[in-house]
Amino acid sequence: MTIRPPRHDSDSRDRWLECQEAMEAAIQGVMDEAVAAGWSEAEVVTAVMELANCWAFAQAARRDVDASIEAAMLDELESGTKH
Repeated sequence: MTIRPPRHDSDSRDRWLECQEAMEAAIQGVMDEAVAAGWSEAEVVTAVMELANCWAFAQAARRDVDASIEAAMLDELESGTKH
């Protein structure tokens, strides 16, 4: 399934809703498949929420690591030019 790209600028107030609408069919399809496979609706909803939380934490951690690496590289460059 293809998820359509955003139509509004990143500062649009409705962009988060547009994102939900773009992802809705894909997410609901996965959830329907999980229920059809034998998982309860409560299990599926909980799993999706936990996966979303884990994804958000992983993205935040990645940004932190990237920022730390960039800062270390800048420090190294600055200390190398002072010698």
